[in-house]
Amino acid sequence: MNTFLRLGDYNVPGYGLKVSGGMEIYDEELSGETSGTDVVNKGIKAKNLNVSLNIKFKDQDKLRELIQVLETKDENGEMKIYTIANRTANMGGIRQVRCTSSVGWDEQETVRAWSVSFSLREHLSVPERVEQREKGVAAVIKSEDGINSTSDSSVQPATDLKSSWDKVIKKVDEVVS
Repeated sequence: MNTFLRLGDYNVPGYGLKVSGGMEIYDEELSGETSGTDVVNKGIKAKNLNVSLNIKFKDQDKLRELIQVLETKDENGEMKIYTIANRTANMGGIRQVRCTSSVGWDEQETVRAWSVSFSLREHLSVPERVEQREKGVAAVIKSEDGINSTSDSSVQPATDLKSSWDKVIKKVDEVVS
């Protein structure tokens, strides 16, 4: 089986690649002191990936380069966001990630290689995108109802239902894009 991991334009080097994924679903118990089982869902947090692999001692430049990629920051000083290509990540619906939590490498003398591990966290998860769309739709609908939160007084309430709906859809597309 040919397993690979690509972060943006960078192919993660090494052999023995293993990627595991997981997510946290936050629930709050509503039963109080009773034996009830009612819960309320508090949301799904971003998915996490744990990656492990080996890089041979003779490929020390590849390890150095991987560490540099994982510690790269964007122009705002935040950890760089990468588009990910990996079967396990993609099966979980993960499209973008950033390095998080930890990066480690340990010498493995018996196989003359470093054992490398690092964690990636999903960026703009599906629940997060849905939440942003819902907020955008609510803001657009509020604006279309004639309530304008900006100082632009040129926005007029729509009188024609069809044209009003078309405007809402157009604004939602602009917000989501």
